[in-house]
Amino acid sequence: LEPNPDYRIPGLPRCESLQISLGVPDTAILDGFKNGTYSLASSLSSAQVHELSEHPTLASCYREVPGLSTCFLAMNAHFGALADPDLRKKLSQAIALDRLVVQALGRHGRPAQGLIPPDLLPSSSGSRSSVSDEYATTKERARLRLLRHSVFESTYRDVEDYLVRCLGAVGFEIEILPERHDDPVDLDVSQVDLVLSWWSADYPDPDSFVHGLLHSKEGDIGMFCGTPEIDRLIHLGREQTDPRDRQDIYREIEDLLSRGALLLPLFHEQSYRFVRPEVQGFELLLREPAVAYERLWIKS
Repeated sequence: LEPNPDYRIPGLPRCESLQISLGVPDTAILDGFKNGTYSLASSLSSAQVHELSEHPTLASCYREVPGLSTCFLAMNAHFGALADPDLRKKLSQAIALDRLVVQALGRHGRPAQGLIPPDLLPSSSGSRSSVSDEYATTKERARLRLLRHSVFESTYRDVEDYLVRCLGAVGFEIEILPERHDDPVDLDVSQVDLVLSWWSADYPDPDSFVHGLLHSKEGDIGMFCGTPEIDRLIHLGREQTDPRDRQDIYREIEDLLSRGALLLPLFHEQSYRFVRPEVQGFELLLREPAVAYERLWIKS
């Protein structure tokens, strides 16, 4: 990209050109940042983030802010084995979120207490880190088919491995479907038991999560775990103008998800970048785009 001479803010952009590399393997991103090929870097595995964070000269290059995104495990409450609410609850109780973040994510995430990030909907609930032994004491086994987002094949592949191990330890056998949740898929809803996916807010409001994801007709996973009551609350939240009343509505939706074991929020991402020391004018933003590229320039 080159600067727009008619840019709306005088004096910007400050850099002479901008090159964005897409589809680069994480190992090439890591090497390219170390040798100066890339001025900014993200989309690294947790192990690679840790490696750069311990680098003798690049450790100070790390920047992060809370992200407006959530990774989650949604359950098909309408078809198959998980139409049984007791089985959904036993599955949810098998996963310790604190351990997941420590073992599979490191600095990449924060354990989730709800679908909506706390920066958009403050929660007073405590940490959910205990694991129930209830399911482990039964002899019942369940084979479940999992549809995943492609991010769990790359950046968050350790998360998928952790979940499969946890669920396998208490009797759930997981079949990973070859289709991806973020690709156009023509799947029979009844042939999917679990959806391991990721959602980022289009705008900084809880409605982006509840309507964008949960609405039974228009939401991304509404066909799996949406309900008429959640739909009613989504519409009520859109009509309500008082901020405190809206928060109460969204907390009620969170409560329905938890009590019905319809969806297990896993973690909220930390938005981060590694930034070379010679890059000036950098700021990591809470909203998208996360970087104000027009303000960047290279110190010679």
